[in-house]
Amino acid sequence: MLNTFDDVVKHYESIKPIISKYHKLADDVRPVGRRYRKYERIVKSDKNNIFIGTTYQPDGDNSGVYPYIWWRRSENGTEERIFIKNGNHCYAFPVFNLLDKFLPSCMRYEARRLYVAKDSNTNLMWNNISAAKIDPDYKPHTTHVLPLNNGDKVREIVFVRARHSGDEWKLESEPWVDRKKVVDKVKKSEHADLINDFITWSLQMIPILRNNFEQTQYHLLGADEFLADLHRDSDNRADALCSIMREIMENARNFAWDRQSEATDFDYVFSDHKIVRQKLNYYVNRYGNFIKNTEPQQVGNSLPRRT
Repeated sequence: MLNTFDDVVKHYESIKPIISKYHKLADDVRPVGRRYRKYERIVKSDKNNIFIGTTYQPDGDNSGVYPYIWWRRSENGTEERIFIKNGNHCYAFPVFNLLDKFLPSCMRYEARRLYVAKDSNTNLMWNNISAAKIDPDYKPHTTHVLPLNNGDKVREIVFVRARHSGDEWKLESEPWVDRKKVVDKVKKSEHADLINDFITWSLQMIPILRNNFEQTQYHLLGADEFLADLHRDSDNRADALCSIMREIMENARNFAWDRQSEATDFDYVFSDHKIVRQKLNYYVNRYGNFIKNTEPQQVGNSLPRRT
């Protein structure tokens, strides 16, 4: 395992450079792992800097090696640092594999929210990859978020420790806050009266619709069409409410099952007006496209520069 700067240097020196019709000895192409995966390389820039990376670069220029794990030893040799970057959308999966294999053994790396594309025409797989988590020294309470790179926005975290001490890694860079979903209050405020009127009306209509809401068909075309259907004079207002009621019931089936009638207990699910109001508000936010993703933010100052 590459747990220290010295381990990385020894591993570099143990690798025989690839020599072929494509690579000369002067190119110093050293695969960090299996030799057929020569796009995963280890590069020594000087005696105090050595990095592990791939030829898949975020900017699309694959002529060099992009450093995802950068080891740096201080000039006086008393400290060692490790700079860690995440992937960039379609380059994320090779980076996940690289970080999982070559981070120090005391750092547990976990990539989250990986989805398979629905079909070949969608890019869902890349757009739904979230940040990774790095847990130094097996301490769950010190888990750190490492967001994906986004274009020229390079995101990395830096750990430092005294060399040869066996001390725990300490976070030197400012911590990241992962992206999260929030309600766009400015956008929603433009429709506040309409939404409040719809929710108040819905609380009155739910008992009336209890026997036929599951048979009603409603096709949601988009946020604008949904908001248009919420008006009192809309023919689709009741259909929109029935669609929301069906979703509420489907999500409640796991915990609100009436074993005697073998059906979900309607009165149990819709008895508490406060909870029902919260659920209605949630689906209005969702159908009305009032939910947005924030960008990952770094708390505090910028990262220290490598010199």
